[in-house]
Amino acid sequence: MRTSSMLGLSGGWLLTALLCALDVGPADPLFFPSLALGLPAVVGLAIAVRAQRQKPEPVQLWRLLGFGVLGVAVVTLSILGILAALFGGQVASPP
Repeated sequence: MRTSSMLGLSGGWLLTALLCALDVGPADPLFFPSLALGLPAVVGLAIAVRAQRQKPEPVQLWRLLGFGVLGVAVVTLSILGILAALFGGQVASPP
């Protein structure tokens, strides 16, 4: 995988996981699973930065943005899966 692709995928993945965790807050049962979803992205960013330092290549913006959108989609679908697993199709009643 090219460095641009890895940076975009990891960046979009991490951004979405962190924003979801911040959106729901620490009192919500979705907080820690969404933070845990961000761990692979941190590893991916570390690998991409290390690869970029070892063998510099120009970052292609279209790859960065395309794979960033893919990372956002993957995490969004993962969070929806976690919600389905946590609540089992039950509709939450308003307080």
